[in-house]
Amino acid sequence: MTSPLFHLTNLGSDPVPPRLPLKIIVVAPEKIMVVQVLLSLRCWAQATCAAVCARGSRHIQRSVLVDRYLDIAFDGSDDGRFIDFVNDLEQQSPGQVVMAADTAGSRLVNRVRAHLHADCAIGPTDSMLDVLDDKWKFHHLCNQLALPTPETLYAESKHEVNFDSASQTLGLPFFVKPVNGAQSRGAYAITSREEFCHLILHDPGYDYGPLLLQRLVRGTDVCVSIFSVQGQLRAIATQRRKPPYQVDSPIEFFHLPEFESMVQKICEATGYEGLMHIDARLEADTGQLWLFEANPRYWRSMSAATWAGLNFVAEHLSSSPFCTRLRRLSHGSADVFHHPLVRPSLWHEIVSGGKTRRRMLGLMAVEICTLTNSLRKMIKGQ
Repeated sequence: MTSPLFHLTNLGSDPVPPRLPLKIIVVAPEKIMVVQVLLSLRCWAQATCAAVCARGSRHIQRSVLVDRYLDIAFDGSDDGRFIDFVNDLEQQSPGQVVMAADTAGSRLVNRVRAHLHADCAIGPTDSMLDVLDDKWKFHHLCNQLALPTPETLYAESKHEVNFDSASQTLGLPFFVKPVNGAQSRGAYAITSREEFCHLILHDPGYDYGPLLLQRLVRGTDVCVSIFSVQGQLRAIATQRRKPPYQVDSPIEFFHLPEFESMVQKICEATGYEGLMHIDARLEADTGQLWLFEANPRYWRSMSAATWAGLNFVAEHLSSSPFCTRLRRLSHGSADVFHHPLVRPSLWHEIVSGGKTRRRMLGLMAVEICTLTNSLRKMIKGQ
């Protein structure tokens, strides 16, 4: 069991980096997850880094953060190539550490761990992923732990959705999203039968399933990011977007004890190991905090926490089962979603900022993936 919340310690300094360069292999299908991990890693310690991503991500090879690269399928068909890649690196340069940055990476590492000659950073087991990476099972877990989650229905496919029953139970609008989806793909707020038919039922491209139907809660989105070892919280940061509350809006960190208490129960109940990002919403009318979903992996806005003073990668790589401290990021803000070229307000940090911020800006300035993403958004007028 973790210590009571009133024993938790506030934010201190990041773990001391090792004297010798680290040798890290980051595994995740999407390059953006790899970039987020490597940015924080390189802000903290010297390292040589290999990236293992899905096919079609080859341009990450041009990133200054990546020294070696492999693209594979994450469905099991390329497990042998992955094993050979890791073991060859370990033979050439002993001391490699394999880090999974998302759930597909974790499942891959779990499948082949016994065949790898390199060490693996701690991460969630498949049984943990089965509960926490499934929105329906997470909903049931919250109910079992008496944690607030909106009224929710389940449908095996869009053709099994009873619109009349759903609208009567959940009200209108209600939210529809894939049980195992990510990045809001296939997620819609449905306001009418016509909208449901147009966006989901009669759209041949909407092939998600199974589906979750959930009461729509109006309010402010909040997220908590954690690192846990054997069900014990070691690092935590609660965040929300600043107005206009868009995906690329600046992030601010704050202290929400109620959220921390809920997350602590989830980690204890599952014995969770590794990183996790949990989404919730503060209801506008009541102030009630509702839990929506868990993402048992690293997250897309992780560099914001590093900028504000809590480096989750450093915590991950420095973890020890004998350490019981908890680091909490409870204040500060960050606007590091875009390339520094389009954020002149950050330029003064290159001269006057602390070591971590100067290092991050320097890396982002020459990082091809961050630059192309920002330029693409500029061209689209976003």
